[in-house]
Amino acid sequence: MLELWRLGHLPAALSQWLVAPDYAKQLSKVTTMTDWFSSDGSQGVIAVRSIMGDATNWQNFSIKAKNAAITIGVPQPEAWQLIASLEEIYTNTIEHSERADSGLVAYVARPNSFEYVVCDAGIGVQRSLRKNPHYAAIPDSCTALELALREGISAKAEQGRGMGFRPILVGLTNLSRMVRFRSGDGACIFSRQADGTLPATTLQRAWIDGFFCSVRIDACAHGGR
Repeated sequence: MLELWRLGHLPAALSQWLVAPDYAKQLSKVTTMTDWFSSDGSQGVIAVRSIMGDATNWQNFSIKAKNAAITIGVPQPEAWQLIASLEEIYTNTIEHSERADSGLVAYVARPNSFEYVVCDAGIGVQRSLRKNPHYAAIPDSCTALELALREGISAKAEQGRGMGFRPILVGLTNLSRMVRFRSGDGACIFSRQADGTLPATTLQRAWIDGFFCSVRIDACAHGGR
């Protein structure tokens, strides 16, 4: 993060980066960056517009992210599953956010844990789902997130077009320690319990424009060191 600031890709007030009311404003300031990686490969960020401009940029990013996960102990099959889910989520930004140019994808590998984030400053889940006549009356962001996590729910009105986030979540069920979805003033958090279940909690939070998703796994739970 400090290296990104030094290169001029982040605003000077780094503390504001995590303040929800300033989320869209701060995100919009990341205008010059296409991608960045730490010298040891344990962290990386790429702009969605960079992926859209050249498919090899995603290939490079995904390989680095996968290798970072493997380095801290995530078995290779699970590492590839994580990257596949990451690709599905950033594709959602391209297809539904109406602000793909604002999208960012990032990962960080720490001792025994790996986390990735996808975010954008687009129209958000509620406005996106409301484009489907079946969901035009969605009352709030929390309801929208809950709907998006059900099987077969999508902003696409045509039959068979889009499946929401449910297939992604199912794919992450056996991998994740925590999965967080944020949009508008809604938050849906899946946190693994001692008995192995991954229950959901829906909460109202401070408003953010667009969409944010983070996925974290504990490498030690998947054969890691």
